[in-house]
Parts: sequence; C-alpha cells; structure tokens
Amino acid sequence: MVIESIFEQLLAGPGILRTICAFFIGVGGGGAVQYQYGPRLEIALDRSMTQPLIASIYGFIAFGLVSLAIVYAYTQLAQLSTGIGSITNILAAGGIAALIISLGTLTGGGFAVLGTGLTETIEMTDPWISLGVITGVAAVGWTILPALLAAAVWGIPAAVGIGGSVRVWIHGPNQWAISAFEQSSTYEIASRKFSTIF
Repeated sequence: MVIESIFEQLLAGPGILRTICAFFIGVGGGGAVQYQYGPRLEIALDRSMTQPLIASIYGFIAFGLVSLAIVYAYTQLAQLSTGIGSITNILAAGGIAALIISLGTLTGGGFAVLGTGLTETIEMTDPWISLGVITGVAAVGWTILPALLAAAVWGIPAAVGIGGSVRVWIHGPNQWAISAFEQSSTYEIASRKFSTIF
C-alpha cells in the first residue's frame, strides 16, 4: 500500500522530478557496475550486440525476476508483521530501497555497457562521460513522454545492455555443446529403453 502510493505520487508529479530521479538512479547503478566490472564491460557489450533483440528479451527477464523476488519477499514479510504499523512502514521503506537499488543497478549496468560501446564508437577517452550521456538521454523521456512510453525508452536500452550477459549466465558459455550432449544422451537412453520394451 505504501509502495503503491509513493509510486503513484512520483508518476503524478512533475516530469522533471522523474527525470532527475531516473538520471541519478541510472548513474548510481551504472557507476557501481563500471567501477566494479569496468574491464569486463567490453565482453558484455560483445555478448549483447551479437543479438540485440534476444539480449533485450533476456534483459527484461532479469528485470522481471528481480522485481518478482523483491515483491514476493516484501509481501511475505508484510504478512508476518500484520497489525504492527511501525514494522510495516520499515518493511515498506526497505522494500522500496531494495527495489530501487536492484533495478537501478540492473538499469545502470545496461547503460554502463552501452556507454562502453559509445566510448569506442566516438573514440572518447572517458567511459564515465558516456555513461552520463546515455543515462541522461534515456532519462529525458520521463519529462516529455507519457509514463508507459518513458519506461520503455528507459528500459529497452538497459535491457539490451545487460541481456547478453544474462543470457550467458542463464545458459552458460557452452550452451550449444551442452545442449547437443544432453540431446544425444537423452536419445541414447530413450533408444535403450525402447529396445528393452521390444
């Protein structure tokens, strides 16, 4: 209830406020990712740019899974604290903070990956400026576009940026070899079972 009212107030508020929040969340998350994984962002960029459409799907899967996990944890904890107003408020604040930090890190990570690509494309020397530029351009949508369209402008590039790494994380780097091995093993087991029946 508290989370919904805060998000409703934010979406109903002035667009410039949404833009500022989106910018700082994206730059904060992207800065943390860039600081921690800076040299590996080029690998993430290659993974995402080989199949950008597939990468965007996996990026949205990551957003969905993280959001689902946080909302589920919040609802379970809220049920434990029914009737205790102060604990419910603390859980609500913790849930909002966890959601913002998690989605901000994912979104910022996507912008950091795309910022690496922008740095290489226009031959900039500082990837931090590229991160700010990409995050700023995506955040402007929150001022001039309706909320749903602004969320798409904000989320799609970020999903593309993180999607390639999410795909590798889900399937592993040798997905085709593993898949072929599993299929041949399944075929051999099935043929043995079939031959024992007859």
